[in-house]
Amino acid sequence: MIAKRKIIESEERFRSLADTAPMHIFIVEPNVEASISYFNNYWLDYTGQTIEEAMGRTWDGIIHPDDVQLIMDVYVPAFEKRQPYTLPAIRVRRYDGAYRWFKVYANPRYLPNGEFMGFIGAGFDIHESKLAINALKESESHFRQLADLMPAKISNADPAGNVTYFNKHWLDYTGYSFEELRDFGYHKIMHPDELDEFQRRFQKAGETGAVLEMEMRFMNKGGDYRWHLNLASPIKDENGQIKMWVGSTTDIHELLEAKSKAETAMKSKQLFLSNMSHEIRTPMNAVIGFTNVMLKTELSEKQKEYINAIKVSGDALILLINDILDIAKVDAGKMTFEQTPFDLSASIAATLHLFEPKIREKNLELIENYDAAIPEILLGDSVRLRQIMLNLLSNAVKFTDEGKITVSIRMLKEEADSIAIEFSVTDTRIGVPENKLEHIFDDFQQATDDTSRLYGGTGLGLSIVKQFVELQGGTLIVNSKPGKGSTFGFILNFKKAIVETKEMAEITGTDNGVELAETIENIRVLVAEDMILNQLLIKIILEDFGFHVDIAGNGKMAIEKLQENNGSTPFTRAYDIILMDLLMPELNGFEATDHIRSKMNSQIPIIALTADVTTVDVEKCKAVGMNDYLSKPVDEKLLYSKIIKYLKKTN
Repeated sequence: MIAKRKIIESEERFRSLADTAPMHIFIVEPNVEASISYFNNYWLDYTGQTIEEAMGRTWDGIIHPDDVQLIMDVYVPAFEKRQPYTLPAIRVRRYDGAYRWFKVYANPRYLPNGEFMGFIGAGFDIHESKLAINALKESESHFRQLADLMPAKISNADPAGNVTYFNKHWLDYTGYSFEELRDFGYHKIMHPDELDEFQRRFQKAGETGAVLEMEMRFMNKGGDYRWHLNLASPIKDENGQIKMWVGSTTDIHELLEAKSKAETAMKSKQLFLSNMSHEIRTPMNAVIGFTNVMLKTELSEKQKEYINAIKVSGDALILLINDILDIAKVDAGKMTFEQTPFDLSASIAATLHLFEPKIREKNLELIENYDAAIPEILLGDSVRLRQIMLNLLSNAVKFTDEGKITVSIRMLKEEADSIAIEFSVTDTRIGVPENKLEHIFDDFQQATDDTSRLYGGTGLGLSIVKQFVELQGGTLIVNSKPGKGSTFGFILNFKKAIVETKEMAEITGTDNGVELAETIENIRVLVAEDMILNQLLIKIILEDFGFHVDIAGNGKMAIEKLQENNGSTPFTRAYDIILMDLLMPELNGFEATDHIRSKMNSQIPIIALTADVTTVDVEKCKAVGMNDYLSKPVDEKLLYSKIIKYLKKTN
């Protein structure tokens, strides 16, 4: 919801700015018909249209009939390739019915998640300049008189790029006289950072005879720089040789600043969510971890009931944190999906197992229909698939008070190397009104105004489902009748996996690590963790596995312990594996790992333990040489299997 509101606010700020800009701005919808969804006030005043008359129309009605096909010939290829386009001179009908020559430039628009949103463009009345250029052969002074009346910055230059004329608008902006500009050179008012690029482009435009187009900063007499869109068109003689350049320069400083602020705001949001993820997950690691430890001890029935209540609440909170972080990743365009072998049947069974206590508590019937024709091992992102199913099942269980929940997984289509599978969850719950179905997948949206009050929840679950399914090229399914029940589902394509027998055993769980651990004795683990509670928790977990554990309070201490216990003497034994927290004082996990790999030349397996599971941290873990990572709160079974996996590789 926050990301969506930011986008809306950004759009509103843009339109507010565009409506005050002394230039023609428009937005084209993402369709091949080039439908217009927005003209700024400057356009509307110029054409004499109202916004109601302009909305949804194509260029028909305001463009000279002879130029409409010319527009579509340029627009359609640009739309198909999502490329910027420039329209040649076209005629636009003014409010008084007269047609005037225009030049139009447009760039594609994208949301932060990469979704194409059409084009944003600007039109420039070049009627006088076009006429002036045609008349230039007869009267240079006449051209300059016309150019001085134009609100754009107009200039002329000789074939080598030496400016021979600045119009009044240029001189007013710079604060210099033409003689001053001519004396110290046009290039002196360009920002130094863009000068080399401009010269490179100018040379290329001179060689090809193309229009030069570049965003660049120009300085005024006070030393202030502002961003401009600089266009330079070559004028050729009868032999095709460039005899002069005509430039048009438009101030776009506010537009670029608004874009920059939006990007900065997105980065700040990502940093905030990353920090909040760490701050929340760190104490939750201790809460959930010690809850699991308590459940292994002797407890009375009443104590078990209380501890289980804590566990359920903790798990719900972690799911909510994951949903919020994933929404942020999608908004920032950083969501990625792995393609690794996994056992679909086992993954579904494990997911359903999580809901068995709640289903028994509500006296519901759970029915699973699993198509036996589905291949045992598929390629895909099992974690994201599990998260989709968790959200669908969570909703079904939460909103169903009596009856049954049916989970169906069936094969729709099979090809040589891929398979299409339909997943659906059907319940006998309250149902969703038809007028709410269209928006039920939006961020923070729920079926009715009373849903949150009566059943709880944030409305993020189905939004996550929609994003994850569509980003993987899948299709959503929804069918609901109030009072009778709902079916929520999706269709996804998976690649078939070709795996060896041994790898198959690891994926399916037949080689579950327990038997393997019996052949690897005296496992010694070094844990780098600064939080006292987390040190105690991980020590308890690892010792329950039968491992020997040493604790280091930060990365520096971890390196010292590695140096002390390197197996070089009969009294020391090297560590088999390191569990490395990322955020620690003195030397963090990234720095410590980099030192171990580059300075100590050690290849000891290192697994990151992180409370921040953003894409950036995962990539940094791999970059410094970590073998794997686990997010906090730590899943004991997953931790055990990963440790055994890497011990197996080194033995």
